[in-house]
Amino acid sequence: MSDAVDIAIGAIADRQRGVITYAQLIAAGLDRHAIARRVRCGLLRPVFRGVYLVGHGVPARHAIETAALLCCAPDSLLSHATSLAMWGLYESVTGAPIDVTVIGRNCAAHSGINLHRTRTLQRLDISRRFGLSLTSPVRALLESASIVATRDLERAVDEALALKLVTRPGLLAVIERYPGQRGCVVLRELADPGRGSQITKQEAEERFRVLLHKAGAPPSESNVWIGHYKVDRVWRAQRVIAEIDSMQFHRDIDRFEIDHRREQDLKLMGYEVVRFTRRQVMFEPEYVMFRLGLAFSPALVRDAA
Repeated sequence: MSDAVDIAIGAIADRQRGVITYAQLIAAGLDRHAIARRVRCGLLRPVFRGVYLVGHGVPARHAIETAALLCCAPDSLLSHATSLAMWGLYESVTGAPIDVTVIGRNCAAHSGINLHRTRTLQRLDISRRFGLSLTSPVRALLESASIVATRDLERAVDEALALKLVTRPGLLAVIERYPGQRGCVVLRELADPGRGSQITKQEAEERFRVLLHKAGAPPSESNVWIGHYKVDRVWRAQRVIAEIDSMQFHRDIDRFEIDHRREQDLKLMGYEVVRFTRRQVMFEPEYVMFRLGLAFSPALVRDAA
């Protein structure tokens, strides 16, 4: 009997990233006393009320998110900052509460879960990732606009646009679908095509350095003077200069004239000048390395992501 129960529990847990509910344990053949004994000896570890991790091992990836969904209503979804993190657009803090949205019904509150309720959610704003139900990237950005720090939200929007998870028209469309959502004003501002990227120059330069190392690029110097100009990176032997520009590059006419003259002067000194935006460096590594490869070495034309 015990072996059959353990097999049943193991099969359920395997399908659910190692987590199981109280009701499933009862259905597998345990009674409440047997469940309590397994909790005391560590064979079952409570995650949320009525949901347990099976065994002593390290939780599987997304096991806690799976447990949060099992803890709530059957049609619940991961949402808000948790959904952003699942889409790779936000770095959640370890141990932070899991955001879960339930649609059109009441659901009991649970410690460790930020429970959100909505009367309706359109089908195109419901998605799946890693086998779990969650809100779409564009809906997650709207939900998070009123609760995530502004800088983190800006970065999430920038990355979602760069990864083509959302479009600017899509951002405006989700605002129109849910005009009463608290984050509408903030998200509308971030959807403005005139807004610059929040990726810092330091972050882009560090990512660029990593790309060059992975690609086996020739030795280079960073932030050095070539004539009257300080350049981001130079390969003197290959006579190549790489510059990393913000999204505001060439948007201002005076800046355009200065940068155009700078590039002409560097070319007169015999250098090929290759320009990238910070967003390209962060999110389009294949293009960056291909473009550099055209400039000075076919050996660099390869995937360095």
